[in-house]
Amino acid sequence: MDKAAQLWYQGYVTMVWISYIFANYKSPGNPPSDYVVPLHHWQKWCNKCKLYKPERAHHCRKCNSCILKMDHHCPWTNNCVGYGNMPHFIRFLVWIIFATGFTGYHLVKQAVVFYEARNLPAYLINKAELSAVIALLPLDFFVFVAVLLLFVRCVIHIVSGNTQIEEWERERLASQCHTERFWMKIRNNHKLVHNKELPKLTSWNLTAVQYRNLEEEETTEERNSSSTDEENESLVPKLFTADDFIFPYDLGMFRNIYNNLGNPLLWILPWSGPPGSGYEFETNTDGDQLNLPWPPDGGNVDFPSRKLSDEELRQLGNVSLIKKHLDPRGTMKREAWTNDEGEGLTDYGVDVSAEEEKGIKL
Repeated sequence: MDKAAQLWYQGYVTMVWISYIFANYKSPGNPPSDYVVPLHHWQKWCNKCKLYKPERAHHCRKCNSCILKMDHHCPWTNNCVGYGNMPHFIRFLVWIIFATGFTGYHLVKQAVVFYEARNLPAYLINKAELSAVIALLPLDFFVFVAVLLLFVRCVIHIVSGNTQIEEWERERLASQCHTERFWMKIRNNHKLVHNKELPKLTSWNLTAVQYRNLEEEETTEERNSSSTDEENESLVPKLFTADDFIFPYDLGMFRNIYNNLGNPLLWILPWSGPPGSGYEFETNTDGDQLNLPWPPDGGNVDFPSRKLSDEELRQLGNVSLIKKHLDPRGTMKREAWTNDEGEGLTDYGVDVSAEEEKGIKL
C-alpha cells in the first residue's frame, strides 16, 4: 500500500469503530411509562416492564426491556436494532463493507504479485507477508459477503417500510390466510372495530378470467336470491389473497427511507438519527378493505382449527393450496410459528412469554 491507500484504509477503519460505538451504545428507544394505547389499536401488555407497548414495539429477551420499532437483536453490537439506532446500525454495515472491500482489493493485488513471482527462489519471497495474504483473503471475503447480504436484507426492509419482525409477520399471514381459523379471527376483529360484519372482499390482482368468473358468479347469486348464506359465501374469501393485505406502515419508498434513516443530507454524520417519536406512526390505508390494526388477526380471542377431510382437499383442485392445508404451520399460534428458514420470534430476540394480548381498545 502507498501512503494514500494507507490513509484511506485508516479512514475506513476509524469510521467502522465510530459507527460501531454508536450502534453499540445508542439506545433503540424504550416506551414511555405513561403511554396510552390509542383507540382501535391492539392493547399489548408487557408482563416484565409492566406497561402497555406501543405499536411495533416488542420485549427483547436479551436487553430485558421493551424496544421501540424493534427490528432484531444484534449479537455483533450486543444491542437491539430499533427505532433509535437503525441509522447507526446501517452506517456500521456500510463502513464495514467499504473497509473490507478496500482491504480485499489490495489483498487480491498482492496475491497477484505473489502469483506472478511463483517461479522466483523461495528466499526472495516474504513468507510472513505471503502467509498473511493467504490467511486474510478468505477471511476478508467471508466478512464482506456476510455483511453485504445483511445490508441488502436491511435495505429491502427499509424500502418496504417494515422491520424484520414485521416481514416475518407478513410471511405468517401468507401461510395462514387460507384457513377458516384465520378468517374467524379477522371477522371477529372487524366486528369489534366497525360494529358490522366483514364485507365481501375482492382482489386487486385478479386476471381477466377471474373477473369474468366473478361477474358470472354475482349474476348467478342475484338470480338465485333464495340461496342460503352458506352457499353465498364461505368463511374464507374466494378471491382475496395474501397480496391483498395492506401493510399500513408502507408509505412509499422515499418516505420509508426518510422515516427509518432521517434526512439524507445528514446520513454521513455519525450522530444523525431518525425523525419522530418511535411510538406514533403515520399509516397508509389506501385500498385496505379490512381497516384493522396490524396484524389484522391479532387480539386475545382464538378459535379452534378444523382439519379438512380428504374429500375436501380433493375438491380444492389446487396442489399448492392442498400443500398449505397439509402444512401444520397453517394453524399454529403466533408464538410457535416459524418461517421457511425455521425462524421464530425468539430468533429475532423477542421474549414471547413477556407479551400478553389484551384485545383491541374500543
